[in-house]
Amino acid sequence: MPVHLPPPAYRPGGPDGQGWNRLSIASCWTPGDQCALRPTDWPTLFESHDTRRARWGGFGPCVQRGDCGDCPVLKRGMSEPFTLGAEVIGDEVLVLVDEDGTPRVPTGKGYFEPATWEQLARVDGWMLGRRHPQGFWLIRA
Repeated sequence: MPVHLPPPAYRPGGPDGQGWNRLSIASCWTPGDQCALRPTDWPTLFESHDTRRARWGGFGPCVQRGDCGDCPVLKRGMSEPFTLGAEVIGDEVLVLVDEDGTPRVPTGKGYFEPATWEQLARVDGWMLGRRHPQGFWLIRA
């Protein structure tokens, strides 16, 4: 399953034959490799749960320049799964997403604590459920 996501190739063309022209915003910023295990929002979280769906754009940067064999993000996902609190009751829980895009997971005591999208990509014992106007559901696996 692909985890390393290289940036899209440029189309050779334009006045210099390199794909750049005077109006190119990309000439100020060259995009880098991304990691399918580093989602930054709901759509990339959905893609990170089955990385065959993942495509470049919206994920966090690759920290190993494509060397997935020695990647700390990949190792952390295998050795340190994210778990919801033991007090969570039921087979479905709602993860709220704030206006600023921060996900908040239930603690089981009526409170929601902040989490990161990367943590939710490696949540243990739960699958992604349907979207909700205030966030999305997790379903117990």
